[in-house]
Amino acid sequence: MAAAPSGLLFLCMEPDDAVFGIDSKIVEAVLEADRRFQPDALFLVSTCVPEMAGTDLDALAAELAPRVRARLLVVRTDGFSARHQQQGLRRVLASLVGLMGPVPPEPRSVNVLGLRAEGARHTELVRALEDAGVRVLSTVPAATTVEALARCPSAALNVVVEDYALDLAREMEARFGVPYVEVGFPLAPDRVDEAYAQLEDALGVALRPLVAVAREAAGQAMARSRAAAQGRRAAVAAFAGGPLGAARFLAELGAEPAVVLASRFSRQDARERVVLLASGHDPLVGRTQGTGQMVPLLRSLGVDLYAGHGDRYALARLGIGQVHPDPPRARWGYEATRWAAEMVGAAMGGKPR
Repeated sequence: MAAAPSGLLFLCMEPDDAVFGIDSKIVEAVLEADRRFQPDALFLVSTCVPEMAGTDLDALAAELAPRVRARLLVVRTDGFSARHQQQGLRRVLASLVGLMGPVPPEPRSVNVLGLRAEGARHTELVRALEDAGVRVLSTVPAATTVEALARCPSAALNVVVEDYALDLAREMEARFGVPYVEVGFPLAPDRVDEAYAQLEDALGVALRPLVAVAREAAGQAMARSRAAAQGRRAAVAAFAGGPLGAARFLAELGAEPAVVLASRFSRQDARERVVLLASGHDPLVGRTQGTGQMVPLLRSLGVDLYAGHGDRYALARLGIGQVHPDPPRARWGYEATRWAAEMVGAAMGGKPR
């Protein structure tokens, strides 16, 4: 068993283990991890090979539970069926319900489900809720603890900001009666407006007056970026707000979405598709590939701007500006809108047309 500084533990398999199984090794590893690290919780995350060899992690966890201090949570992969990392994120978050139990309700309180970046407790959304007198019990999975997760069922409402947290929200509603509202991760200002309006209706509080300054700052950032983005041809791979939501946001900045490359689409994307087509934008749509494989396509489409993960050196050789998708995820609401607009402006600023 090898350990990474993050607390991620790896149990290595030998070729024979794929045939004869590794149940005894798993038991030994869990007992050792519990003894050495004394964690409050241990996730037992399977991979394809042991599952195909017949390893039953649920049975092993039940057998080990009386012998360890840590709470054991099982996350299965279902062999090779997963087509996107979102499926794994969904299952990890859904497994957290195993740390929860019935607790007395707390009025005017929420959990925010789906914020996974450092600093989640300081996002615009959390600040606005707390300024309105709503207590934020937990931001899941970021900035939370086992103790905080145990209190989550006392919330009056779960606020879902990413669809990979929906399974957890549904499970909490089924087990503990905690309702949820799905606001997504919007980028376009009108979508942010709608999200805050949803929360106002669900909680009976006024949030939009509390974020008026942030909305104005986002509008100013978009106005500044339009000069750099106007007429640019854009490719969208992975970005906050979903691939079609990001394409629609770039279109609002004056760019032309030429191609959208994605492994999956959300319900939020379905709405943005309608808006894109109605505004005269009809980008090509395909599956995400490595940057090297996409070079001929990006070159043939005359792409100037690439929003998503990718080889920045390969993109730079093509003269394509890159907007990295992760920084906005440390934000939510108008602050994410402003940040994304500023990044587009920086990526395109000074580039010849």
